[in-house]
Amino acid sequence: NDHAPTFAQNLIEVHFAENNAPGERVVTVVAADADSVKNAEIAYSLDPSVNGAFYIDADNGDIRATGALDREVRERFEFRVIARDKGAPSLQGSATVVVQVTDLDCIL
Repeated sequence: NDHAPTFAQNLIEVHFAENNAPGERVVTVVAADADSVKNAEIAYSLDPSVNGAFYIDADNGDIRATGALDREVRERFEFRVIARDKGAPSLQGSATVVVQVTDLDCIL
């Protein structure tokens, strides 16, 4: 296991409309690993600082909102996404995700 997973961007910025459906996909993150076989298989996770506002599919990198977001309550979220390979020892890479919650009233 010679290589850690890497993201194409260190900072992933997303604009996401408030009043979303719970479980709605916010963004999909993708990391690559130059190793082969098990050493290149990646599992995704979110830093605990996300405080349950979002969750990630460990296999495909889909980040979803746990509940409906409200711009008046919080307009910006920033957290780390971690990509860990399945080698031994396991190596990891990370990126920062910034979610800007947009005001639905301004869009309509």
